[in-house]
Amino acid sequence: MEQRFLAGRFPVAIQEQFRAMLDYYGQAPIIVRSSSLLEDSFGNAFAGKYRSLFCANQGDPDVRLADFMRAVKLVYASALNPDALSYRCKRGLGENDEQMAILVQRVSGMPYTSILSFAGRVAFSHNLYSWNDRIDTRQGIIRLVFGLGTRAVERVVRITPHDRHQSSHLRRKWE
Repeated sequence: MEQRFLAGRFPVAIQEQFRAMLDYYGQAPIIVRSSSLLEDSFGNAFAGKYRSLFCANQGDPDVRLADFMRAVKLVYASALNPDALSYRCKRGLGENDEQMAILVQRVSGMPYTSILSFAGRVAFSHNLYSWNDRIDTRQGIIRLVFGLGTRAVERVVRITPHDRHQSSHLRRKWE
């Protein structure tokens, strides 16, 4: 599916608007993110289901534009990735019309070793994971991580062949 999105072309007028936006941001790094009706609705924690892509946004303007357009296409394509579709079906949202916009944010921060931002976060207006009566679910919650924050929102467990070997080895060890 991603290949079909990547093969698509934006109209020249849209490309010129993208170019003007990149000129406005200068060579500051940017994040291309999704903003959809379903992921922004209460009760559906879509964090990490759709892609957010980092663009270094450095160097030649034509390369910056090509990188940005690729990121936009991949974020749109992520609405149709198997994990997102499965999640929507499990939540009874499989037949809903998923409308997505693209959000472009300038990465703020100061250089910290080789990373521009030393911390990333995702915030929720309600805490759906209260494990104690003293936790007020209406207070919200913030998940804070070091780096650009992909671990703050990533919810897909990626298992490599090495992980499978390690986990089966550990299971045998403890049996």
